[in-house]
Amino acid sequence: MKIAAICDSSRTVQLPKLQALPVCALSAGIVARVTRRWRKLLDERLKDLGVTQARWTTMVYLQQGGEGLTQRELARLMAIENPTLV
Repeated sequence: MKIAAICDSSRTVQLPKLQALPVCALSAGIVARVTRRWRKLLDERLKDLGVTQARWTTMVYLQQGGEGLTQRELARLMAIENPTLV
């Protein structure tokens, strides 16, 4: 689902020295920054284990999916495209 589809683009926020932006544009930017920061912090915490956030997430989904999970099923569970998992 596109963010614009769930945001009210008629609402705007006036920022100093910037043009008015739709609230959803600001929200998407904030979510993106929080996501990057979360990934960085998690990678730092997992560093001693030799695991990254991406590998850790994959292992969690593998554990939840149970035995015999195919790559396609795993990608679907993780909400990513199959080639991204390779």
